[in-house]
Amino acid sequence: MMIHLKPCYHGKVKLVVSVLAAACGAAQAAPLDPAVAKQIDDVVARVGKDRLPGAVVLVARNGETVFRKAYGWADIDKRQPMDPAVQMPIGSVTKQFTAAAVMLLVDEGKLSLNDPVTKHLPDFVQLRDVTIEQLLTHTSGVPDYTQQWRFWLLDTAGEIALPDLLGRIRGKAPDFAPGSRFDYSNSNYVLLGAIIEKASGQPYGKFVEERIFIPLGMAHTAFGGYERAAAMRAKGYEADGGKFSKPKAISMSMAYAAGGVVSSADDLARWDAAISSGQLLKAPSWQRVFTAAPPGHYGFGWGIGKLQGTPEYAHGGIISGYTSFVARLPQQGLYVAVMTNASGDVPIEPLARRIEAVAMGKPLPDYRKIALGKSTLEEFAGIYRADDGMTRTVKRDGDHLVIERSGAPKVEVYPYAENAFFTDSQALAEFVRDPQGRVVELLLTRNGNVTRHARVATKKWWPL
Repeated sequence: MMIHLKPCYHGKVKLVVSVLAAACGAAQAAPLDPAVAKQIDDVVARVGKDRLPGAVVLVARNGETVFRKAYGWADIDKRQPMDPAVQMPIGSVTKQFTAAAVMLLVDEGKLSLNDPVTKHLPDFVQLRDVTIEQLLTHTSGVPDYTQQWRFWLLDTAGEIALPDLLGRIRGKAPDFAPGSRFDYSNSNYVLLGAIIEKASGQPYGKFVEERIFIPLGMAHTAFGGYERAAAMRAKGYEADGGKFSKPKAISMSMAYAAGGVVSSADDLARWDAAISSGQLLKAPSWQRVFTAAPPGHYGFGWGIGKLQGTPEYAHGGIISGYTSFVARLPQQGLYVAVMTNASGDVPIEPLARRIEAVAMGKPLPDYRKIALGKSTLEEFAGIYRADDGMTRTVKRDGDHLVIERSGAPKVEVYPYAENAFFTDSQALAEFVRDPQGRVVELLLTRNGNVTRHARVATKKWWPL
């Protein structure tokens, strides 16, 4: 089924920025310049065309909403238009709330970032050298439970008790020396959720409700199962090449503190306003949240990078049937939230980044794919290793390349210059040649961060 995203209508009233704060549910400011708003509409139409059933886009400046619009359908079969106040699961955007919950307990002296995991979860003896800070920054080496082969074979729709969820992590040693590498793992935030429960004496869902969501007036945000207010929920889909099907059911208890929160764009704007005004945490704690931990580019629940040379804090979230992306541009006082009711083949990150760039007055370039011969593409194939030991394998796939690393989905890259490639998410891959013309290095640029990879092996062809 092909869906062309258009702004939604209620009757004959177009869903644009509301003039009533009560209707929007978030503080309102003067709307964006109409020309800028049209640029955002154009970006949604171009990037999301035929690939999203529906979407909600919100832009806030200095804590006040300046653009708020829904596109497409909340329910395709019922022809129910998307509404900007809709509630959706936000997947790994949950992690910023879990990180804030940890820092609340740190500010109260109930936790220390240097605490070993075993101080609070003594059964995890294999993690005695892993600290809370390393869990927060994904530098612990703890394997990701969602990457286990048995994870998707089991019934993920049924409720799972926390001890059973922890059992999927217990006994598995770190994949590398804690602190030596960055490797994103949902297990880190499951463990943090359990530590929050131990230190606070409350279930994770109740703690974030009482200490974060209620104080900030986030009435439509909750850990799944702890919802406090009725809200329209968009129907979720699995997207594949413009076709939308029923997604695999998953219980929020399975995602837990790594991805089990549901929210609305309005509430996410409230969250940004609270951060900007320094609510909840002490100033040094907020500063630590938004400081990258070497060797990665990740703070506490936020990716740390740059967009068009401007500091950016961002995070995406994917959970069966839904995808979201939020970003803060503190120098401009800008916040962008994009939510869609589909998972799978959805371009949510490139869509959000283009909206960010338009809102800040620095639209991203449109890279144009060029044709390179197969023999030229084969010159780039090989294995490349970064300083932290992470390796990436480059292969030719038809008229473009794919880059793979262990435990992560492959990334397709398309040539726009003889030695330079781009991705749908605006990451860049540049290959460096030596004076003899041999490819010797791969430079990956993502969110303004450049990672150098020395070539360590070329692709081997073995006779059949």
